[in-house]
Amino acid sequence: MRCGGAYCTAMGAIDSPYTMHNRPCITKRSPMRDPTRSLPRHFPCPCRSGEDDPLPYSACCQVWHRGLDEGVHAPTPEALMRSRYSAYSIGLIHYLLATWHPSTAPGELELSPVKWINLEVRNAQEAGDAGVVEFVARCRVNGRAQRMHEISTFVRQDGRWYYIEGQIINDKDDEKE
Repeated sequence: MRCGGAYCTAMGAIDSPYTMHNRPCITKRSPMRDPTRSLPRHFPCPCRSGEDDPLPYSACCQVWHRGLDEGVHAPTPEALMRSRYSAYSIGLIHYLLATWHPSTAPGELELSPVKWINLEVRNAQEAGDAGVVEFVARCRVNGRAQRMHEISTFVRQDGRWYYIEGQIINDKDDEKE
C-alpha cells in the first residue's frame, strides 16, 4: 500500500510499499484533514527559510497554513510562494487552492508523488498590488533528480496575496545564465 500521507511523504516513503509509521496511514492527503498534525514537533520547514539555520515548520510556513481560516495570510509574494512550496511538499491541497487566484485556479488539484528537496529563491519583487518571484525547486520523481525554474506572478486583492501563474524557464534558457 502506498501511503501518500504528509509524514511519510516528508520522510521519503511515498514510493515505498510501506508507510513510515508501520500501520494503516491516517495522514492520507485530503482537503478535509490537516496532514501537518502528524509532523514531528521540530520538523524543518520545507521552504528552508533561514537557510543557514532553517526554521522549524511550526515557526515558518505553518503559521500561514493554519492561519488561513483566521485571516492570517502570507504578507509578501515571497512568503506566499514559500508557503505554497511547503504546501506542495506536505500535501496541503486545500491551501494551494485557497491561495490560487480564482481567475486562474484549477477546479481540482491532485498532487503527484514528488519528493521536494530544495527551494532556492533567486529574486522577489513587489510593486503595489503586483508581485513576481523567481525560484528554482529541486525534487525527485521516481528516483530521478529534477529541477523546476519558474517565474511566478502574484496579485494582492483585498489585502491578501494570491498566486496567478508561473512561467517555466526551460533548461536551455537556464544554461545561458
